[in-house]
Amino acid sequence: KYSNSKEPDCISNNTVAAIAEDKSGQLWIGTNDGLNRFNPENENFTWYKNDSRDPNSLCDNSITFLYPDKSGALWVGTNNGLDKLLPDNINNISPVFLHYKNDPQNINSLSNNHVCSILESRAGVIWVGTQNGLNKIVPKSSDRLQLAFIRYYKNINDPNSLLDNWVHSVIEDRSGIIWVGTHNGISKLSPKKNRFLPFRFQNNIFKGLNNKSISAIYQGGNGILWLGASDEGLIRFDNKNGQIVHYENDPNNPQSLSNNKVRSILEDRSGNLWIGTITGGGLNLLDRTNNKFVHYFNDPHNPSTISNNIILVLYEDRDGNIWVGTFGGLNKFDKKNNQFIRYLNDPKDANSLCNDNIRAICEDVFGDLWIGTNNGLDKFDRKTKNFIHYSVNSQNPNSLSSKIIISLYGDKAGNLWIGTFDGLNKLDIKKGIVKRYGVRDGLPNEVINGILEDDQDNLWLSTNKGLSKFNPRIMAFYNYDVNDGLPGNEFNVGACFKSKDGEMFFGGVNGINAFNIRLSQ
Repeated sequence: KYSNSKEPDCISNNTVAAIAEDKSGQLWIGTNDGLNRFNPENENFTWYKNDSRDPNSLCDNSITFLYPDKSGALWVGTNNGLDKLLPDNINNISPVFLHYKNDPQNINSLSNNHVCSILESRAGVIWVGTQNGLNKIVPKSSDRLQLAFIRYYKNINDPNSLLDNWVHSVIEDRSGIIWVGTHNGISKLSPKKNRFLPFRFQNNIFKGLNNKSISAIYQGGNGILWLGASDEGLIRFDNKNGQIVHYENDPNNPQSLSNNKVRSILEDRSGNLWIGTITGGGLNLLDRTNNKFVHYFNDPHNPSTISNNIILVLYEDRDGNIWVGTFGGLNKFDKKNNQFIRYLNDPKDANSLCNDNIRAICEDVFGDLWIGTNNGLDKFDRKTKNFIHYSVNSQNPNSLSSKIIISLYGDKAGNLWIGTFDGLNKLDIKKGIVKRYGVRDGLPNEVINGILEDDQDNLWLSTNKGLSKFNPRIMAFYNYDVNDGLPGNEFNVGACFKSKDGEMFFGGVNGINAFNIRLSQ
């Protein structure tokens, strides 16, 4: 941990609002009392603060946002203006900060001094979101220091203006559209049309439904978003045209969805869509040619059927095998014979599955399959068909913190991250050692419902008290709740998904949270 201890080489303040890594690999930390540059070699911090006697010092000590651009410059958003640190000046002992502030007499100045977000588009345009308007920066002349700000505001007479003047976040998607998160919804700016369009998909998705609880999320290869609406069926949402298709159980149609309580969704590499339901609904396979469902149910007289009708998790491994975790065992789907191979707990066999209640399945970078159960963690040996057990040991602090495993994630570095009802666990797979993280380490809550990894190797954790971003390099948690724009603080187990373009989705009891990592840079 790094905290303020009143020493000159410690961090300037314990309230950290922003962290960014510049082009040269330096780590910058923005706090409520100054900007800090971290030296990893001696773990010391260099402070940069406002000095009323020095016009070249930081414009304000309350940092709100940090953004390193492609040129190597560092943009610093504060509560009292925008600063820019040029790359040829960034390593100086007393660097010169360029200041950009609102001038009521100049319409080409920054629209508001409270900076909330900064983005550089692919075209190299800098966008700045403030508490009163969005700004697009353009050079005044060939002088790179002279900048003009083009302002965008809400206009009640223009339906294509911003939805609200308070701009919380700005990102650019892979098609070049600028998305703007405001205090009253999401707007998007098409570079070709140069206008904003409202994007309030949640209102459309949940229209006609009794609640907004999302229990499963999956985005298919064609960009279609599939949602499990808790006890109200399956929803297909096309973000391109806004089209919504709702699938529900129809007692008079044996080829409809078997049950409305959808818990898990998977599109396999062949394009098949699998839907796992609970309360006895079994497993469904959607035939997209006719929108009919094929059902797979447990038959107690046939061991080649699925072991249980309560489906908790679906997973496809790197070999294309479909694994189905149920309330009564682990199943592998035999595509050739259209049947299931069961793996069950046998009290007489120490190498069998440790528990039949399967809540999470994950494959690590080494190709090993991990199974999270209600009574510990198992690693499956594909050659011997044996299970290696990891359990709680109250005498060993390097063991699991809880026997109930509800989420798993294998990161790029070869670690296994384990979400439990009692905190986050990191398993060093090679050493077999577990490190535990809880509220005392910075988590907002110790129920870890879902785990995803962004492109910067940060972990995103959905809990019962908001979202948490964990930076494993500096061992720091950054927490977000309804005050940061989340639809709700409570998330559902397993309801998370990361798309190919880096967008992350988390489902909770009050809707969906979807964002790109660039929002938090």
